[in-house]
Formats: sequence, structure tokens, C-alpha cells
Amino acid sequence: MQNSVASRPSIDTGHRATPRRRSKSGASLSGTSPGSRSQESRNEAPIDWYQKALELDRKYLEPFQGLAVLYLEKEQFNAAIDAYTEALRIAPGIGNMWVGLAIAESRLGNAESAYRAVQKAMPLVRSQPDYDSVFVDMEAYFRSIGERGWADEIRAHLTR
Repeated sequence: MQNSVASRPSIDTGHRATPRRRSKSGASLSGTSPGSRSQESRNEAPIDWYQKALELDRKYLEPFQGLAVLYLEKEQFNAAIDAYTEALRIAPGIGNMWVGLAIAESRLGNAESAYRAVQKAMPLVRSQPDYDSVFVDMEAYFRSIGERGWADEIRAHLTR
């Protein structure tokens, strides 16, 4: 069941200095228009659905994957980590789940946990260049906290 909600990285790791795009009014250009439901309210319905699915049966991967991505988008990093951990318990070979876990861990300052997740992710997403920008961000994060060896390992992965 690897065809998942989280098949492509769409989450900003938060480690870049690039600001989010804004309109002249300062509103986020995230696809919502005046009068439409906010991004947050649009995320609540799927979260409720996934949680109800998990109340019925906790052995399916998709609800954990969906929750992980939604929580990461909402910057609820502890909840995202919990959901990624459960998804990876079910299916440890899904690279994008390790990438998401690395992002969430790094956003909470859990550098060692983020590094372990990056190590797991790199061989699983090696042939998927969509993840290169995430790894570049993680490399910069590790350099910024003085973990040059970890950053060099990611750089080596990117140049293979």
C-alpha cells in the first residue's frame, strides 16, 4: 500500500530562509480565496476521518500516513512524530515516512533522532530526486547546529 497520501514531499522543512509567498495584502498564497474555508478547517475533516478509522482498526497504514502529513503541515510536530512512528511500525520500508519523521524531529530540535531518520530515508529514496531539496535543507540544518559529519554524509548522498 505504498501509493499513499504522502507520496511526494510537499512540506517545507522550516530550515530555509525562504519566506512563504504572500499577496500584496500579506495573505498567504496557499490556494484559499476570500470566503473559502481556511487551510486549518480543511485539514480538520481528514484528521477526524483518519482518527475514526484508527478507532476501528489500528493495523492499516493509510490513516497513520495521512495523519502524519496533516500534523506536519499544521506544525503539530509531536503528533506528527507519533503518527510517523506508527506508520513505520507497520511498514518500515516507506522512505517518505522516514523523511517526514526527520523533518518533524528536526523542527523540535531532536537532532539525533532526525539524523537517524535521515539515515533510514536516504537509501529508500535514493532514486527520487524530489527529495533532494529536503536533504539539502537537512544538510544545512545539521551544519547550523555543528553536526558537520552528519551534514557531510548527506552531501555525499546527494552527489552519488
